[in-house]
Amino acid sequence: MYSRQVNFTTTIPNEDIMQNTAVKAQIMEALGLSTADDYTARFTSNPVTSEKLGIRMIFDIIMTADNTLKINGGTAQNLISSIAYSSESAVDVKTLTITSAGSGIITMKILR
Repeated sequence: MYSRQVNFTTTIPNEDIMQNTAVKAQIMEALGLSTADDYTARFTSNPVTSEKLGIRMIFDIIMTADNTLKINGGTAQNLISSIAYSSESAVDVKTLTITSAGSGIITMKILR
């Protein structure tokens, strides 16, 4: 297991923070991925199963302003300014979409 804490800023609505430069760099380092193509492959559908692997992790997100988070395109979770949202258990994360542009911190316990 690898723990990482990353400050990030999204610049457009509905941005996937898994593709944010700072977040991506920390995940790549934790998993020993050397190229952007290796990282992208984690989110590309398997040709045999059509399933995306993603990154298995437990995470907390704290935003500087109220926002909304969608995990893998699912139900929106309200994020309240300066209050941590926790996944509480391991999730295979393919996307973490923040509805409005803003800044925050993500703490990740990366399992694979």
